[in-house]
Amino acid sequence: MTNILFTAPTEDLGNYYLTKSYLEYIQWQLLDIETFTTYASKAEMTTRYGEMIDRLDTLEKLIPHAYCFKDSNLGIYGDALKVMNTHTINYHKNIANQSRDCLLPKPDDEISKGDLDFMKSSIKKWQGYKRYLPFDHYENKLLDSAILSTKAFLKGFFDDSNCFKLGQEYSMQAMDKIEDLYQFIATNKNFEDEYSSLNILNQVSAEDREEFEVFLSLHLKMIACIYRENNMQYKIFISLCVDIDNLSKAEVDVMINYTESVALNLAQASASTAESSLALIRKIFDLAGYELPEIKMFFPPMESDEISLSAEHDYLHNLLLNS
Repeated sequence: MTNILFTAPTEDLGNYYLTKSYLEYIQWQLLDIETFTTYASKAEMTTRYGEMIDRLDTLEKLIPHAYCFKDSNLGIYGDALKVMNTHTINYHKNIANQSRDCLLPKPDDEISKGDLDFMKSSIKKWQGYKRYLPFDHYENKLLDSAILSTKAFLKGFFDDSNCFKLGQEYSMQAMDKIEDLYQFIATNKNFEDEYSSLNILNQVSAEDREEFEVFLSLHLKMIACIYRENNMQYKIFISLCVDIDNLSKAEVDVMINYTESVALNLAQASASTAESSLALIRKIFDLAGYELPEIKMFFPPMESDEISLSAEHDYLHNLLLNS
């Protein structure tokens, strides 16, 4: 299998990034809807149900529009994008099914076979997409983190043994990948070429370092949000590994409160990831001379820039300063 051509900034490479980013623009909106149906109250879901179904219908119609960018679907670029396009279609089907049934009564811890099958197929799609990337491309680490995080969820909760320890280990490995990515991306040639290729499409100079720093900071913010999500998942597994049979009632109550607090933080981390990713994609299109509209999120974070105040952000920033 041939890797995508990342040898130099080109117009074709820029169009590939636009097509890929447009599909991701749809995926992050789907994540927002997924977070909404997972964490919002029944009253909130009832109020916005019609709006949510309309959004899903709109997103389904938008998927083919990703291929309107010139030459993005040719040769090796097209082969790689087919993998992402298929994943986007499957993700939409999964979230549409999940959303249409969100008002029906069901146990809090129930997850459908369709959801499990989608998570397993997502791992295969991410692994398939990685085959098109050069081994030193920064996105490999992002995909590895997504694969490990999903494995943590599947192994931790849905293996026959409910192996919380294994979920904890996979979550930690996912965080390790993100730590590497945070330190690696700023000096990665593929990242610089991405920025330059987008500027070629807009026929402007790629020498504007101030714009590049904005582009980089949006990536770092998104990466920090993903790291925080993984950390919340890791903390949930830590709490589930505690043997409550050896705890007093007061200690059990403390543990329950801790787990519920972490779950709420996980919801906010997921919302921040979607918000920061959508902002990044709008910037990608802006650099190429296009405009994507602001969207009204279904589950926005309570504080728009909360990630910059988090312990996870401080930790990653210190890693970067000391690398």
